[in-house]
Amino acid sequence: MIRRHKLKTKDLTPLIGILLLVCLSAGAKSFYGWPKEVVPRSEEGRVMRAIAEALPGLDGKPLQWDAGLVEAARRVAGALARDYRIYHKAFSDDYLYRRVREAGVFETRLYYSYVVFDHEEELSEFIRRRVARSASARSFTHMGAGLVRGSRGSGYLVVILASKLVQLDPFPCELSGPGEVMLSGLTMAFGRRSAVKALLTLPSGSVVPLEMNTRGGRFQGRVPFRQGEGVYRVELILDQGGQSMVAGILEVRVGEPVPGSAVMDFYAGPPHYVTEAEAEMAMVRMINSFRGRQGLPLLRVHPGLMAMAREQSRDMMTHNFFGHESPGRGDFSRRRRAAGFARVPMQENLAVHTSLNGALTALLESPAHRRNLINPDFDSVGVGVVVEEFLGYRNYYITQEFADLGD
Repeated sequence: MIRRHKLKTKDLTPLIGILLLVCLSAGAKSFYGWPKEVVPRSEEGRVMRAIAEALPGLDGKPLQWDAGLVEAARRVAGALARDYRIYHKAFSDDYLYRRVREAGVFETRLYYSYVVFDHEEELSEFIRRRVARSASARSFTHMGAGLVRGSRGSGYLVVILASKLVQLDPFPCELSGPGEVMLSGLTMAFGRRSAVKALLTLPSGSVVPLEMNTRGGRFQGRVPFRQGEGVYRVELILDQGGQSMVAGILEVRVGEPVPGSAVMDFYAGPPHYVTEAEAEMAMVRMINSFRGRQGLPLLRVHPGLMAMAREQSRDMMTHNFFGHESPGRGDFSRRRRAAGFARVPMQENLAVHTSLNGALTALLESPAHRRNLINPDFDSVGVGVVVEEFLGYRNYYITQEFADLGD
């Protein structure tokens, strides 16, 4: 039996992709895709074997342990063990992101869960009740577990699951000055027929497509970092027959860019909202606030787009999935036809986050999603927000529908 007051767990299922990587370390760790010499400790190995038995991976294949995920999980567990006040004061999506980024994890589809325990017997129930149940409907390929003992004997366990869609060759996180770098690697999903696309966000905020060549599962393309010092973001998208998945986002710092806030302040509203409708209108105001700063036309709220967005957010939360294709209602094309928008230009953004500001920040830091948010041709928007309560925390399931209705 797990004592209720000793079991501390939390699941954070961030946005589509929207876990952006900042490489803050030096030396060999200043490269994405650089092999890490990390070996799981015996307790961590037992935990990961138990997870593999309880939770099938993508296409029914067993989950594999990953050195980068183990290192990231250890960093978070170690921070909790050193100062448990972090759990009450600083533990958030953004805190987790920083620790994971420092470990060189660039994947965007991640799941976290953690527990504080006194006896190892408690871990089997944690794995069964929290990890396997919460992550069962999501497609993961790799895992990492970090277990650290505190000074008073309690154990701190952090579990991270990831969907690794590509395997990168070493790619720099930092450059001393402008230049051009070859980006290459191997696709790990959809088979060898899949193609890799890439988008680049420049320091100015504009988004440009990159030319990538894919052959026999290998991909490569040159990435120009020529707009001067600043932060560049490369988004890798895996595509097969119209089905696309964000494989990763690489953040590269060129020169010595001025550091900025991890979360932009788009809207000075309350941290939580009484109703989901209030949260939806807050997100609309945040979107228009950002577009206004960029000199772009503001978007009008359209009832039909609002209904379509709400249905998608509700569907994701209720059926425990995250993506543009609904198990029951089909892909984006089918859903837009059903909503009456088959013949108009449209795009959709999805996010799951513990705050509205954090969600919009992450979307803007993703080149593909940013392009939708700053598209000058769109004139209408619909936002659907559904809130999931968990142990006093909130996850916001957010859908944004953009359209050029021309009216």
